[in-house]
Amino acid sequence: MMESEQIDERWPLASGTWVRDAGGYRLAETASGAAVDAALGAIDLARFTGARLAPDGALFPPEFAYSPDSGARLPAAAPASEQNWVPPYGQRNVSAGERPGVRGLRLTPQALQVSAAPRPEGGDGDAMLPLPPGGNYEFIVSRYNSRGGELLALDPVAGALYLWLAGAGQWLALAHGGGGFLAETTLKREDWRCEVAGEGEDSRIFLPTSAGLACLRPDALTLSFEVAYIGGGEAVGAPLHWGGAIWAPQRRADGTLVLQAAGLSGAAGAVIEVATDDPLARIGRFAPPVGSERQLIWPGDGGQLVLSRTPDGGMQADWLPWPGGVTPAFEFGCPFMPTSGGFWQLCWDAGREAYVYLQLGRPQPERYEALTPRFSTGSLNYRVATRMKLPPWQEPEHGDDGGKGMVVLPLLESAVEAAVLGIEIEFNRGLDELLDSRERLHATLLVQADNHADLRLLRFVAAQPWAGRVFIHDGLLWFYHPEWSRIEGWRLDV
Repeated sequence: MMESEQIDERWPLASGTWVRDAGGYRLAETASGAAVDAALGAIDLARFTGARLAPDGALFPPEFAYSPDSGARLPAAAPASEQNWVPPYGQRNVSAGERPGVRGLRLTPQALQVSAAPRPEGGDGDAMLPLPPGGNYEFIVSRYNSRGGELLALDPVAGALYLWLAGAGQWLALAHGGGGFLAETTLKREDWRCEVAGEGEDSRIFLPTSAGLACLRPDALTLSFEVAYIGGGEAVGAPLHWGGAIWAPQRRADGTLVLQAAGLSGAAGAVIEVATDDPLARIGRFAPPVGSERQLIWPGDGGQLVLSRTPDGGMQADWLPWPGGVTPAFEFGCPFMPTSGGFWQLCWDAGREAYVYLQLGRPQPERYEALTPRFSTGSLNYRVATRMKLPPWQEPEHGDDGGKGMVVLPLLESAVEAAVLGIEIEFNRGLDELLDSRERLHATLLVQADNHADLRLLRFVAAQPWAGRVFIHDGLLWFYHPEWSRIEGWRLDV
């Protein structure tokens, strides 16, 4: 063999087709035969596939326990992360046969136990990520033809997708496998959420878009994605898993309002027409849905869209207008769920000139008058700056925090430990004025728990600081705000 002649070997293995040339081993094709993107380096390929990295940085297929050159034992792949993060509030991927339970509140099943390692209060985090290219992002952690949870940044308005390559230390854009684009959403950011169904290393992300309920399948190895659209109209509300399917309200071209279902595999499911007394134009926006074993509810400007189980095992969709003079106050967070069950929406009753909490999903709802509005995560609520366990329509016997000049806006709560991650703001004006403000405010990201002192993680200045997003990835709690210069992370005790 002449010296200039290049060694070129192909190894068809369970992990894909590997090629050995003068530069060593590299993955050329996935197990399904798709071409692996050449931009992926050895560290990221090892992370995605479980390939083995020798001490000198040489890459070997995951099936190789020993180096075919030296016979030396090759290091085992690092353990894969099993973590998921479904934005915006960190619920887990759904799976076939799973009972729905309660879903849609600002509750994450993951612990928010930030490491107590010494650090300056309110200083920088333990780690940092650069921002993806300009946009306003949601962050999804799941498997994308990868062995562990990887980080995807999605701009729902622009339809842009970026995958974080930890080895390369950069965000890389994912391209449509067919050359098209991901349709944008028309929902307000505060109304947006998604669902993720995971089947092994293959995740399907269900998104509300102008082209329908999108079923998105990212692929980390090819740096691409596939997308299919379910239903024949614009998704006018966010999707939620209920009754073994993903449901979302859609508006057809003729103005008809329907509930469209999708199977966890991405196949189109049932369609239920919704009869309304008002023209669709008066229905307005839908806030994020909430669901229990019996009902799935989209609270909206003009009323509630309710999907219920019937005694014979069927399903029924109803439109329930708000009582006369009552309008929902979505700006104070999600509906509240007391220990007795059910969902209660904060509303403004113009006739009484008072805030009320209205029971959702009932044609003749109960209501409780509230002295002051509360910010809610669903299980806990905040009375200006004080964390409360009482239902938000009950006032404490003692104490008034209205004069503290501080407000806490909770972002999410851990269902594991009842810790709350929120934004603390110095503000001496009314809550309505605060929420309408577009001025840049001094804010602090903090964690509060029952049996521990408040932990202040980051001080920053931004307009609407509560518009930031939190996510958990690689054992760290991360905070992102589109006006902030970087993404800060703090180690978790896991």
